[in-house]
Amino acid sequence: MLKVKMHEYRQYAKVICWVLFSLMTTLTFTMEFGIADYKDVDFAVSAEWLVNLEKSLSVDAFQSTVVFILILLVSMIIEHVNKDRIKFTAYKMLYLICYMIGLVWLMAKSFAINNSLINIYETTGQIVKSIIYYIGTVNLLIFIGKAVFIFADREGRKPLHDMKLNKETKKSGFKTFLFLMILWIPHLVMAYPASIISDAWSQLSMFYRRKTFTAHHPPFHTWVIGMAVKLGEKIGSANMGLFLFILLQSVIFAAILSYGIVTMKKLDSPKWMIRLTLFIAVTVPYYTAYIGLITKDTLYSYFFVLFLIELIYERIIPRGGVLAGNQTYHSFCSISRFGDIVSQ
Repeated sequence: MLKVKMHEYRQYAKVICWVLFSLMTTLTFTMEFGIADYKDVDFAVSAEWLVNLEKSLSVDAFQSTVVFILILLVSMIIEHVNKDRIKFTAYKMLYLICYMIGLVWLMAKSFAINNSLINIYETTGQIVKSIIYYIGTVNLLIFIGKAVFIFADREGRKPLHDMKLNKETKKSGFKTFLFLMILWIPHLVMAYPASIISDAWSQLSMFYRRKTFTAHHPPFHTWVIGMAVKLGEKIGSANMGLFLFILLQSVIFAAILSYGIVTMKKLDSPKWMIRLTLFIAVTVPYYTAYIGLITKDTLYSYFFVLFLIELIYERIIPRGGVLAGNQTYHSFCSISRFGDIVSQ
């Protein structure tokens, strides 16, 4: 009896969460984010955050209601279609990515108004709107992510690989990661504290308010570089902060590239191709020069490579493991499927 009641309470809590999150997502779409005009407003009568929120509602009640109902229905449909088929609690990375993108979107929303972050925290009302906008966008991103997962899983496919094969590929990927990091050490040493182009200098000037902070460069990347330098200053040297930044950048690149090499192995790629890829990664100046370089294009390129690898896992590598059955046949099928996708 107690279990039944607890289950009912959880269902009620779910519905309440759907309603609240859908409301915040609706406000995200329908409210003006800029600082409201407080002309002729008596704050002795109304709280500033309420006045701000009221003046920011730019869409009429009927349209807002329609948007709210649609968002609520879509989120409920996604949950209904899933029916616990996919345990999203196991996909913590999905939520982490949504939280990070939501933060970037919030910053971008403020920058789009006047190239600053002041709109996020200028008044209590702006803080309230920022919280609403952040929760609303994260909620939107999460149920988009869930919809993509459900669509990709519509055929009820099996996990990609068995446990034994997963252990082997992890060990292989770790060895490749160490190989890359060791051979990149000379480039990191030669670049110490870091190679910096004009764009990165401009970003640091913006961070330290020597230049007007604009959205010409990615604000989040600008903030990360600036915080790295600040960290270096706290431990005794701004140069050390720049070096820690390129070291972290190299770790990310080595991890993604080793993941790509493992993927090539799963596709049964020729050994000469895998070795050539590694040779290029550790010798060709076009790659090695970027190891110690701070520029917005570097991290973007790394994560674009990661996106392509994930696309391969979703659309090319057969589920159940490429080692199941005839490898050559699976590889041929994979290449054929890739050709079909490209031609489409």
